[in-house]
Amino acid sequence: MLFILVLILFSLIIFNFQKYWIRFKLAFKIPGPWFIPFIGCVQIAAKLKPEEITGVVQNLREKYKRTFRLFLGPNLWVFLHTPQEIKEALNNLTLRRAADFQQLKPILGEGLLLSEEKKWITRRRALTPAFHAKLLQDFTGRIIFHADVLIKNLERTCGKPIEISDMIFHCILDTICETSMGAEINSQSDSNCPYAKAYHQAFHILFQRMVNPLLGFDFIFNRLEASKQLSNSIKIIHDMTGKLIKERRELITQQYNANNENELNEILKDEIGKQKKMAMLDILLNINIDGKYLSDQDIKDEVNTFLFAGVDTTKAAMCFALYNLAKYPIIQKKIYNEISLIKSTLNESTITMEQIKSLNILDQFLKESLRLHTIVPMTGRKTTCEIKIGDIIYPKNISIWINMYGLAHDENFFSNPYEFDLERFSKDSEIINQYTYLPFSAGPHNCIGKRYSELIMKIILIQIIENFKLSLRNPNEKLELISEMVLSARQGFNLVFKKRK
Repeated sequence: MLFILVLILFSLIIFNFQKYWIRFKLAFKIPGPWFIPFIGCVQIAAKLKPEEITGVVQNLREKYKRTFRLFLGPNLWVFLHTPQEIKEALNNLTLRRAADFQQLKPILGEGLLLSEEKKWITRRRALTPAFHAKLLQDFTGRIIFHADVLIKNLERTCGKPIEISDMIFHCILDTICETSMGAEINSQSDSNCPYAKAYHQAFHILFQRMVNPLLGFDFIFNRLEASKQLSNSIKIIHDMTGKLIKERRELITQQYNANNENELNEILKDEIGKQKKMAMLDILLNINIDGKYLSDQDIKDEVNTFLFAGVDTTKAAMCFALYNLAKYPIIQKKIYNEISLIKSTLNESTITMEQIKSLNILDQFLKESLRLHTIVPMTGRKTTCEIKIGDIIYPKNISIWINMYGLAHDENFFSNPYEFDLERFSKDSEIINQYTYLPFSAGPHNCIGKRYSELIMKIILIQIIENFKLSLRNPNEKLELISEMVLSARQGFNLVFKKRK
């Protein structure tokens, strides 16, 4: 029996040898941990837990000090090292999203994050107006509204230490849902909001699946309870999105006038004749590509992509920013004084984007917080043909990883990279290479919602700083978290919000 098993194993190795030989030849040219053919780096795979994966990759980067590789099973992962290599990879249109991202397809479909080639190009071009500066300015009032709800919830804590991540999550979810779908889900006021619960659970399960190689196999995952939970959560999300799309489409159909060139302006009037703020959904419903409107499924994919890509990353960035405000009271005071000075010159009741842009210290603070706590620590691409990046020629079907956390913490690009230094992004500092600081990626596939995410964070920070003095429960508490991965894997940290007098 043992002989038969050995024979079968040997036959499989021979069968796959030719297929993987080219990968093995490449692997021997690139430094990396030892591996067993077809099994991979077993000593590394055991450490690839959500709370450890970023640290493992960072340690390997610091050890090899150049592009290195990992074998996970038969799959070769190559981690690029230099800004030049990153630039070449991010601007190479033949590269596709790493296969691991396909785990998100059940919820995102073929939205902008996962679509490729012509579909991505046409969608990207069509969606760009949704993030126009004028439209974002129109959103400031609603962002402030949801931030004020957060302020009221924080006031109820009466200065007691709280773990802030859930409250921030609900604030940002409400904000993005209203501006992307025109939907007021009020999850900050309703702790039992089914959509918020479904979204939170779906994200958690999908993330666990992406970072656990075993859960990547459908045969294994589909037999777990988590698979059923994910299916139920996705159904709730899709049902709500589908309902909103149907209602909005019916409204437009009822009021549409083919002879009216300004039909959108006519449709989006409220009861007092004032222009309503357009949501992303309204733009999607009116996109015309090659004479065809987007289907309900296309729109659902884009809305879910926008929510999924925006809510948790923005939440994580906000949590780290609040931690840094609490940890550095001198910086907090500087930002408060800057906001007070700008506010004293305002004639408007609502702060404008131009005034937000003039808050230089706040801008430096947010940029440094995004650098130190890299929210998306890595992103991956897959080769579709033979390409050259740097001095290495890569064959087809190689996973190439861009370690944004590693670049942001490389002492060759940032002095004392693990320290919070507000002056890194001052006007007098040296120009930072675009491909060493990548909180929103770069190249053609950079984050389309960059300005919007920054706007949300800055407005919420302004409202909080104006109303509270932040501090840590334990002044000596140190944040060991290095990515959103770890933040999702543990409770977080406790902050104290003391009302300003």
